[in-house]
Amino acid sequence: MGINVGETLMGLVTTSGIYQYLTNPLALIMVAIACVLLYLAIVKQFEPLLLLPIAFGMLLTNLLGAILIGLVVGAGQRWANLSPTLLLFLRVGVCGGFTTFSTFSLESLVLLEDGRPVLFGGYVLLSVTLCLAGVWLGKHLIA
Repeated sequence: MGINVGETLMGLVTTSGIYQYLTNPLALIMVAIACVLLYLAIVKQFEPLLLLPIAFGMLLTNLLGAILIGLVVGAGQRWANLSPTLLLFLRVGVCGGFTTFSTFSLESLVLLEDGRPVLFGGYVLLSVTLCLAGVWLGKHLIA
């Protein structure tokens, strides 16, 4: 009873993460984009995040906060025995303190999931518009 080396190697290759990753067309596109960004960063000495004129730090913070608050809400739905006080603390205290945008995103999603698209649209539009106006007003009151 001998070991079939070819079969063993093929089994190792097809069950590896790299094989699964590289056989997915979307993953290949992602690898290509990463290669272009690495080329720009190393060879052309560009900072890839500076190629787009937006605040990536703020965007990533808001995204992370939104993911965290989604995890908290999902945990509360999945495990009903979790303390409502703990969930409130995690949602409002931790996630809301980390980024209020996560709370805004959760409230918006709840409106959308509850089948209230008009209220959702109005809430998002008014929140963004009024907050931009508030920043403008505050800036000009000081200047």
